Amino acid sequence: MKITRNIVIIFAGVVSLMAVMAGGLAWSLHSLAPTSRRSVGATATSLEAINKQCRDRIGQDGFGTVTISGVVSLRNQNGRLSTDCRLQLLPGAQLRLIDSRLETGKLLISDQASSELPSSILIDRSKLSGDGFQVRLKAAGSSAIVQDSQLNFRLSLGLSLGAGDQDQRASLVVMGSKLQSDESASQGIILVSTGRGTFKNTQFLAPLGDSALLLAPKCQSNQNRGPITACGGT
Repeated sequence: MKITRNIVIIFAGVVSLMAVMAGGLAWSLHSLAPTSRRSVGATATSLEAINKQCRDRIGQDGFGTVTISGVVSLRNQNGRLSTDCRLQLLPGAQLRLIDSRLETGKLLISDQASSELPSSILIDRSKLSGDGFQVRLKAAGSSAIVQDSQLNFRLSLGLSLGAGDQDQRASLVVMGSKLQSDESASQGIILVSTGRGTFKNTQFLAPLGDSALLLAPKCQSNQNRGPITACGGT
């Protein structure tokens, strides 16, 4: 369909834009790839453990690296990451943050594009805040859910799901939440899925004169508040 093809073209442009966003923050999307063998070890199972591993594994780019394997459920936890941190999801990993509160600088979450096992992220009834938040899940069929939560990052807020333009199984759901990145220096809010995108009953606060960008070939957007460009329209 022409609409789907146009969304795919827009998606490619948005991924490039996200790379520019990352570069503007002294990140890059290649920073989301594994950097060294020393990043691989026992998976962290608490915010305290994640913070410790990030501090102990800081690379030349200033980011600590933590690997996540299996199902890691962080429930009823409050914490702060004292250094910029990169979370690498191993094949099939599931990261869940439930009824928790996290403060951080720049937080990057990625998986392995070549994996045949999808990864997933759940943020439920939680509050995350800091400088920047970027999620890039490339394993086919991966998913991310943000529900009844608050995400407030002053420089950038982005979630990108999909293993290339043909991955129609990717799924991104944002509902009942508040997403904020509205300081004048912010690169804005970009949420993209190559498959399904569901955006409901959420407040978006973007920089003055800008709008949150919500894109997916199979896209639903309703009962949202704030300036948005969604589902190929406004």
